[in-house]
Amino acid sequence: MFFLVKSLQSILSSKDILKFYLISVILIIIALMEVVGLALISFLIVNLNNLDSILSNSNFFQKILILFNFSAYNSSYVLCMFIIGYSIVNIIASMSAIRYIGIYSQILGANIKSKVVEYFLYMDLLKFTQMPTSKSMSRVINDGNEVSDILYFLMHLFSKCILALLIIGFLLIFNTQLTIIIVAMLSITYLIIFFGTKPIITFNSLNQTQLLDSILNVVKNMFGSLKEIIFYNSQEEVLSKFSELNNSFAKAKGSNMAIAQMPRSFIDSLILIALVGLLLFTKIKNVDPAVFFATFSIYGIAALKLLPAFQNIFYFSHEIYVRLPYLKNISDLFLEFDQSLKIKSNNYKEPIIIENSIVFKDISFKHLNANAHSLENINLSIKNHEKIAIVGPSGSGKSTFIDLLLGFMEPTHGQILIDSQELSLNDLDKYRLNFSYVPQKVFFLEASIKENIAFGTVFNKKKKINLDKILLDSELQELVAKLPSGLDTLLSDDKQIVSGGQKQCIAIARALMRGGNILILDEATSAMDTVLEKNIYKSIFKSNFSTIIAVTHKPSILKEFDKIYVFREGMIEGSGSFEYLSKNNKYFINMLEDYSSE
Repeated sequence: MFFLVKSLQSILSSKDILKFYLISVILIIIALMEVVGLALISFLIVNLNNLDSILSNSNFFQKILILFNFSAYNSSYVLCMFIIGYSIVNIIASMSAIRYIGIYSQILGANIKSKVVEYFLYMDLLKFTQMPTSKSMSRVINDGNEVSDILYFLMHLFSKCILALLIIGFLLIFNTQLTIIIVAMLSITYLIIFFGTKPIITFNSLNQTQLLDSILNVVKNMFGSLKEIIFYNSQEEVLSKFSELNNSFAKAKGSNMAIAQMPRSFIDSLILIALVGLLLFTKIKNVDPAVFFATFSIYGIAALKLLPAFQNIFYFSHEIYVRLPYLKNISDLFLEFDQSLKIKSNNYKEPIIIENSIVFKDISFKHLNANAHSLENINLSIKNHEKIAIVGPSGSGKSTFIDLLLGFMEPTHGQILIDSQELSLNDLDKYRLNFSYVPQKVFFLEASIKENIAFGTVFNKKKKINLDKILLDSELQELVAKLPSGLDTLLSDDKQIVSGGQKQCIAIARALMRGGNILILDEATSAMDTVLEKNIYKSIFKSNFSTIIAVTHKPSILKEFDKIYVFREGMIEGSGSFEYLSKNNKYFINMLEDYSSE
């Protein structure tokens, strides 16, 4: 219970907690209304034989009749009509509360899911890349729903506990000894079942969360590599793995569902045994039949409320306990939430002005648990209006350098200086406004070409005017003209509607749309043919970008750059102009020879 309360406090806002308390007060009022209804019916049953006499002698009841002009009617009739009317009001109030709880708990769940999405959007990129995508998806899609269910069950659990306590209090007044015996029997039975099945529930619940992550992983891999699955004829292997995981999940969930319903049939049998025992007791003790009838009737009516309340208390407690692993997943994320949002700045509009240069000073970077540095002792300067190229073999640290330059990761050692001032984590958003970036792997939204080019940029009037020029500079005009829906043609990252080269052209258009002073190209034209690549670079060099940084290995393109850095094994092996490196750097010379022999 302590973990549950602490976790919910870390997840819910103070406003949500206040609403939760307000709902709790409403639920207490409804529970009181139900007990009052039970008391009225009990009064009716106990005094059925002389009801008119009792009501006639009641000054309070007679005053009520006079107040509402009901004195002309039969007192018993008025009381019965009042009880019926009261019961209808009680039903409406209960249904309204149930509806509100259902909607409110789901809204809270939706807010929690939004907060989880926000966490992933603003978390450290390096940490995000180390977390399996399927696991992240599970936190958003599944765990958020399960936490909203916890809130739903918790509010109902609270209401049923209040109702049960009030009914027990009412019965204690009527017959203390008998009530204690009945409540003790019910409580002990439910506690034995709950704690007896707790290890099984815990095992099944943890198993469910792990299996869900695995199922999502299989589904993600299936949709991401369907072409390869068909080529390698691996459909049966994928189906077998999915079925195995899915069946295991179904068994774990089914087992917990069965446990949730277990007490019902057991308690029904227990009540029958208790009833037989009560009949024997009355016969042995020669209890007055009228007293027995009244007692039996009151406890029977109370049982209509109390037994479902006990069953629901068990059921809601069980359902909450089953979902605690999901709550732990979410609360663990939220414990790091403030830290992960440390780079988020509010209301930034203008970029940091870079007047002269960006300097890497003694920069080293090492991945967590890695044996060697990805980059070591990097010293370089990127001056305004320079065109810089990065070359090097695979695994030499080129992409890591780009990630550090864009602030996606923090250096393990060293400083990134902006005009002699160290780059602050709090300024990363404003710093990135200087850049446009075309990554190695281009991602498509499931949206139109126009929306993919914009990628979150609002199409204001100025952007619309520039769109034709962007299409021209990115060599997309011909493609768009051929498509029946033009710019409204739907794209998808996993559906091959355009070629690899055309996909990179759309990424170039995206960068041109964003604008900025510095353009970074990470193997951005690797899928293009020579003519297309040449035209793209011609447009890029004529664009408004004052500084261009490109990872590329094609000699015809490298000649256009002012300075080239050669990366080898995480270090800068050499730097200089194309002419200088083609005579003085062994790797560069071999690279040129390899291209000339193709």
